Amino acid sequence: EAVRLTNLRPIINEILVQFAPTPFIIHIQDDLPSVPLRPLSIKRLIVNLVNNACRYGQPPIHIEIGIDDDLQPTEQVVTDETLTPEITSRQKYLTIKVSDEGQGVAEDQLDRIMQPFERGETARTTQGSGLGLAIVSRITHLHNGSVIARNQPNGGGLVVVVNIPIIE
Repeated sequence: EAVRLTNLRPIINEILVQFAPTPFIIHIQDDLPSVPLRPLSIKRLIVNLVNNACRYGQPPIHIEIGIDDDLQPTEQVVTDETLTPEITSRQKYLTIKVSDEGQGVAEDQLDRIMQPFERGETARTTQGSGLGLAIVSRITHLHNGSVIARNQPNGGGLVVVVNIPIIE
C-alpha cells in the first residue's frame, strides 16, 4: 500500500459506525492536518485498537488523536525492540491513543501482549486469537513508529499509545 496524505477524521467516523452502539469519547486535535500514511493500514491499526478495547475493556472507549512534537522519554519506551525503532527527539509524531475502563493487564504481561498469540490473563475467558495488538505493532513498525501498552494510573483500564513520525 502506498503512502499518501491521509485525513484521519473520515477513518474515525467509519470506525464509530462499525462499532455502534459502543459509547466513545473522542478527542481529535482541532487543526489536525492530513498526514502521510498508509490509509488502509492505519484504519486497520485503529480498528484493532478499538476492537481490543471493546472486547477486553469496559466502555466508554476513549480515542485521542493529535500531533505531538514533545514526546517525553517515558513515552518513548518500546514494547518490542525487535519490531519498533527508537523514537528520535525534535520530530513531529502522529499520536493515536486508545484506552478503556476495564481491568487492565498485569504489569508482568504488558511487554508480551504485542506478540502474536499472546493474551493477558484477564483475556483468557474472552474469545480472541491474540493477534490484534500484534497487528497494531506490525503496522506501527511499517510506519517507523513506536507502540506502548500500559495500565491507566488510576488502576482501571489499558492504554495503548502509538507514535508515528511525520515525514514532511
